[in-house]
Amino acid sequence: MLTRILNQLCISSTAAKAAKKLSILGITIVLTINILVIYGWAEPITVNPGFSVERIFTGHFEPSSMTFLASNDILVLDRDVGKVYRVTNGDMSKPILDVNVGTHGYRGLLGVVAANEQGLSRVLLYYSQARTHD
Repeated sequence: MLTRILNQLCISSTAAKAAKKLSILGITIVLTINILVIYGWAEPITVNPGFSVERIFTGHFEPSSMTFLASNDILVLDRDVGKVYRVTNGDMSKPILDVNVGTHGYRGLLGVVAANEQGLSRVLLYYSQARTHD
């Protein structure tokens, strides 16, 4: 259908025809990648045989960032909703923190880092605060 629509455009120059073919190819590649990722057919791979990929947990959101508190203890952020989850031994908790974040553009709950100094653990969050929930 997309090809039919693009073919109806009045294109006369060689450069414009090449650009049209390139655009169709680009759109096809992007759509294929999106379909593979959405339906779980695309899996991460490594090029170094010393590394392996392992799924630690599955959530009903798209994590934006994470930090390790210990080897099996991870804080995971949900950027658009502003919630912080704790994953311990593969089990995800209910949200342990809910921050009112602005989500217009590339904003939200963007980063987290954990620091352990002299037996004191600190967690720092980087986010765009919203005046009202948007």
